[in-house]
Amino acid sequence: MCFVRIAIRGTMRIGVFIGVWICTAVIIVIFSVQIGKMIAASAGRKATIDNVVNAEQSKSTPVSTIKIIDPVDGYAEVADDHYIMKVQVDPGSTVLINSNDFSDLVSADGMLEASVNLPSEGVNDIYITVSAPNRSLVRQSVSIKRLPTNVADIASGTGEQTNNTPDQSQSEDEYIRKAWDIPYDQLIKYPRVYQNKIGLFLGQIEGLSIQNGISIFYLKLSSSDKLYIEYQGMLSPWKDGDNIKLYGEVDGTYDTLPRVKARYVYDQ
Repeated sequence: MCFVRIAIRGTMRIGVFIGVWICTAVIIVIFSVQIGKMIAASAGRKATIDNVVNAEQSKSTPVSTIKIIDPVDGYAEVADDHYIMKVQVDPGSTVLINSNDFSDLVSADGMLEASVNLPSEGVNDIYITVSAPNRSLVRQSVSIKRLPTNVADIASGTGEQTNNTPDQSQSEDEYIRKAWDIPYDQLIKYPRVYQNKIGLFLGQIEGLSIQNGISIFYLKLSSSDKLYIEYQGMLSPWKDGDNIKLYGEVDGTYDTLPRVKARYVYDQ
């Protein structure tokens, strides 16, 4: 009898131990599931809050400024293998045109003049991406149609002008209106691109001389860079050291310097 009682008690103790172990395991599982749900819910709330914050920040960030000045309507047809665009942006903007960085050419007032290559005849799509400090990125595109060679020849034969190519019959006012403020660094890099284009140049006269009825001198720019200038006739009343502004056509280079054939000269 004594042995039977001991066996029964031992079995009860084992049963109690197993029951306690099972209960503990169940509690741990339930606790883990609840903790997991709480973490997931917390993560979901954080993601939602982050999305809301990002959306609000996006709404509050102004868009970068971009205004296409030339071509006016976002489209032009030219006979050349390049086109000089004019774009107004925020000062200090980063400007990419077809993935090429033109940011260094943005002036203090946000004006950019950039020569863009037209690699093929027909329509060439040009993409402009602008990002200003503390402003969101903006992107626009224009289309420039490069005319076939035979069409370009016909156009030039009839006197049709593309961009700001000079026309001998135009008046002084018409000539001046076609002039652009050509950046010196672009003029040095792409002399062929600016060939025969009308530019406005300001600087100081240096080394003035007369040869065969042509006034020849160097124009020292505010950057200390120089242009080689030829002017048909006597450059009177100006002399060395005088500050002038002149309008003229780019005509290649002379001794590595950009050469300009001046058409009109004025006091600065």
